[in-house]
Amino acid sequence: MVDLPMPGLRRPGAEPVFAEPVVADPHAPWQVAVGHDDAGLPVHVRWDPVALAVSPVPGFELQLGVTVPLAVGGEDGLPSPAEERRLASVEESLRESLEVGERARLVLVVTTRGVREFVAYAEDDDWVAGWVEEVRAELPDAQVMTQLDASWNSLRYFTP
Repeated sequence: MVDLPMPGLRRPGAEPVFAEPVVADPHAPWQVAVGHDDAGLPVHVRWDPVALAVSPVPGFELQLGVTVPLAVGGEDGLPSPAEERRLASVEESLRESLEVGERARLVLVVTTRGVREFVAYAEDDDWVAGWVEEVRAELPDAQVMTQLDASWNSLRYFTP
């Protein structure tokens, strides 16, 4: 297992500060919050409110994380419009590969400091090693990690 550091975000006492969640449609499948970290840099978070409401899901204790560095970002560490399109394609590809046979669920996307992190929870790890290698081949600049998180703490940490 590899721990994926996010400087300024995961230190004790350095929780992101969020404004009120911004939701274009209250019935939308995901919710959005915009805030800043302890250094004042922007943090954009999207999460699946259904997953949050039912978490933790027994048996889905393996957290999968993919951190993709931005190819084109602004000084604020957030993606340009063109980069957003690329990241949307990456997200769709990850979602499709994770949710095959309901073996995992993408639940959280965090953008800050020049990266976008995708977080999912998986039912078991029989397929994970192969999946990690596939992601590394498709996204050679990305960091891929797995760790046990039976309480889904990562999801709870980033949601206001």
